[in-house]
Amino acid sequence: MLGVLKAGNAFVPLDPAAPPARLRDILDDTESCAILCSAKYHQLCSTLVPRAIIVERNTIEKMPSVGTVLPRGDPESPAYLIFTSGSTGKPKYEVSSHLHSFAN
Repeated sequence: MLGVLKAGNAFVPLDPAAPPARLRDILDDTESCAILCSAKYHQLCSTLVPRAIIVERNTIEKMPSVGTVLPRGDPESPAYLIFTSGSTGKPKYEVSSHLHSFAN
């Protein structure tokens, strides 16, 4: 999550125990094209989006960390989205911006 935020992007936490239809609805609502996941959930995630990227300690340790300059993001852009349980129908979501995420 920190890497996504530092890159100026947004994330949506997903529960792998949720029904695939709910996960698809969330991904459709957010127009997500990729999921960062563990190897354990790669097969599930591969059925939901075009790109399911395995992120685990051994893959992170292989990534170069020297000289990477991240773009400066817009403080008003989304940082993360949290979806409701959807008990009254279609789940709704709240958006928190980068500015609000790090204001405290």
